[in-house]
Amino acid sequence: MNTIKFRITPGAFFVSAVMLFCIPAGKLVNMLLAVTVHEMGHIIAIMLFRGKIKGLILGVGGLEIKSDTRYVSALGECIIALSGIFANLLCFTACAVFFKRHDFGIFCLLFAVLNSVPVCGFDVYRALEAMLPFKASWLRVISGISLFILWIISVYIMLIYPSNPSLFLLCVSVYLGSFGKKQS
Repeated sequence: MNTIKFRITPGAFFVSAVMLFCIPAGKLVNMLLAVTVHEMGHIIAIMLFRGKIKGLILGVGGLEIKSDTRYVSALGECIIALSGIFANLLCFTACAVFFKRHDFGIFCLLFAVLNSVPVCGFDVYRALEAMLPFKASWLRVISGISLFILWIISVYIMLIYPSNPSLFLLCVSVYLGSFGKKQS
């Protein structure tokens, strides 16, 4: 039986503490459920394409799934990358159809939209990376520009709703998680 290693980085504790301080408990639970649905979408897709999950790392940039997908085609890699977005959209649709009040569904939709932005570490970025037959340096430039735009939007939201720094904190977390480390 293949064992899955789980690791938590010190930065994850800091990000968790900030989230607990800044996000109301009910919204935090819905957000964590949306993240779980998203990651389960990836895990199911990896298993469907006969990939192996080697480990889960909870870090400053979120949850990272370490997997062995070397025998998966480029199209399969793309589908695996986009499966989290699909899982979130599926949950949003189910919540919109079956429930009148669906805060969890809204978080699923927001998470799907956010992962559709081509930022390093997000799903659309990984899908583009999988489909390109070569390493495109311009993809990192697009990622930086996208993250900068997200950051501007987050500052605007903080000016309107000073009590909600969620998107701003997410941008900081993504920056530290993707641009703050050396790329291999």
